[in-house]
Parts: sequence; C-alpha cells; structure tokens
Amino acid sequence: IQVTSGEGVLVGTVTFSVNGVAVTGCQNVKLSSDEVSCTIPFPVSGSFTVAAGYAGDPKFPNTSVSSVQIVTKGTTSLKITPSSSVSAGTQVTYKAAISATSGTGTPTGTVSFTENGSPVAGCQNLGLSGGSVTCPITFLSGGSYIISATYSGDANFAGSSCSFLQNVSGSPPSITTSSLANAVQGQSYSAGLAGTGGSTPYSWSLSSGSLPAGLNLNTTSGLISGSPSGSAKTETFTVKLTDSKGATATKSFTITVTSKPAFTCGNYANGSAGHSFSFQLTASGTPDPSFGESGRLPVGLTFNSSTGLLYGTPAKGTTGTYNITFSASNTAGTTNFSFSLRF
Repeated sequence: IQVTSGEGVLVGTVTFSVNGVAVTGCQNVKLSSDEVSCTIPFPVSGSFTVAAGYAGDPKFPNTSVSSVQIVTKGTTSLKITPSSSVSAGTQVTYKAAISATSGTGTPTGTVSFTENGSPVAGCQNLGLSGGSVTCPITFLSGGSYIISATYSGDANFAGSSCSFLQNVSGSPPSITTSSLANAVQGQSYSAGLAGTGGSTPYSWSLSSGSLPAGLNLNTTSGLISGSPSGSAKTETFTVKLTDSKGATATKSFTITVTSKPAFTCGNYANGSAGHSFSFQLTASGTPDPSFGESGRLPVGLTFNSSTGLLYGTPAKGTTGTYNITFSASNTAGTTNFSFSLRF
C-alpha cells in the first residue's frame, strides 16, 4: 500500500476476498513494511475477481482494489499400453492411466474406449479410480484394430486422448462351400454348408433371399434339406455364418429346382403305308428334355431326337403294329413312354 497524500506510516490490516467471499487465513492481515501477502488456492478453472481491502487507521482512510484472475485448466496425458501378442477370439484387458502434466490436484472424470471408431460395449464413461480405468476387449477375428481412449476432463483438467494399432493374429470366419447342387422337384434333397476361421461353433442364417419352397436351413449344422415342393425355377439367396464371438461372413448361392420329364401326348398313332405320316412327341420338364427312341420303326420313318418329331412315308408292305419306347431326359432324370404305331 502506498501513501498518496498525508504523512506518517501506514498501520492497520488488509482483508482479501474472491468473488466477494473473504479468503480464509487472509482476513485482517497486518501490514508489514507497507505490504501484505495472501496465498489463494483456486479449486476450479474460470474467471475470479480478487479484491484486497485496507481497513484504514487513525491517519489514513480505508481503501480497496480488485482485479480479474483467469485460472485455466491443467493439462493431462492419457496412456495405454498395447498387448504384444493377441490372437483372434481371446480377451485383452487394457489399462488407461491419466496423469496431470500441469495444474494441481488429481484428475477426475471418465474415460471411453472405441474400436475402429465404434464404441466398445461396456467401456463407455468409465469412472477413474486411482487415476486409471480398465477395459476388456475381445477381438473376433485376426487383423489390425485402432484402439482409442478419450478422457472427458473435469472442472480442473482438460480432456486428452490417445490411440494405438493392435495387431491380432488369426483368420476371420469364411464360408468355404463353393456352390450348391441343384434339386429335383418332389425328390429328397440334402446339401451341407461349411466354414473355416473365427471361433467355433458356428450358427447359420439367411441374410437375404429365399430357399426354394420345401427346403429348410438348419441353423446349427448348416444343412439344407427337404423336398422341393414349388415350381421348377432358380432361387438366389445369401447365407450368413456367425461364429461364437459374433464375427460374421456371408456368401450368395443359387439352387435350381428341376423337374423330371413327363409325357403329355397320346400313347398310340395310326397311319397308312405309302402315305406321309408325322407325330409330335411332347413332354414337360425343366430344363427342356431331349428325346430318344428304341424299338423297330417302319421303313421310311425317321425320329428327330432334338424335336421329338416322328415323320416320313412308311414303305408299302409295312402294314402292322409297331411297339416302340420313347424316352425324355433332362438333368432331373429320364422317363420312358411305351408307344404303339399302327399302319
């Protein structure tokens, strides 16, 4: 305190306050050589009005002065130690430690973890205990993972974060079945799906599309079985494999339902020797069938196995009954058909 007018030596006391509240231990502090000092702890960051009031004495009046003190947050450092060896399907517990790099006091608040940018379940807003938190992470498959932790900060300390790359050995799950066999309408069907990698046991499901009507997927074994009951057509669908740790793999397949040929024409025909003759053999089936013939034909008749047409001019003298066998074949099977030809 300086004397600006008058004569004499200042005596008396000074009281300090912060935001209008007297500072403990700094009330009525006696002057010594025209000055006093006060140590003020600021428990939180922010803007504070610090004031000092001189109580006055018989020779000098009281007076006061104030100023604004800006208190910034302390800084922190967040550290996590990666594991040197991690295999797919195993659990690793990471410890994040917070330390103050400036400021006073002990950081409080929370820490949250992410894996490749996605929040780690059960490791969000973990409260600090002794300046650290722990987070268990199970890696579902091999590869490289970016693990990050973020400290929220508190009233006294600013937040901080750190990241590191964790390499995990092992292969992710995959579906090894290359393709599925076609099915025949109305006939028993069975085809198994297989996978590798990841962690067993697996579970199976359809992620899109539909199996042919009458077929079902066993979610435990991956067996597709049943008897196709719908129309003959091709169904495309996507199968999803999920391993015991939740890692997934998908693959698309097709199953074509075929139908065995069935003849749709009469089983006999009449003609006259020496006269032009034709008979069209017809049969249903998917895919379209091809035809065959066995047995003796009259001289002059020809059978086209591609179109199923029996045609020509029977030679004179070929009068009689000819018992022959036609066949219709596709990938679903062969159907025989007994036929009588009379001239």
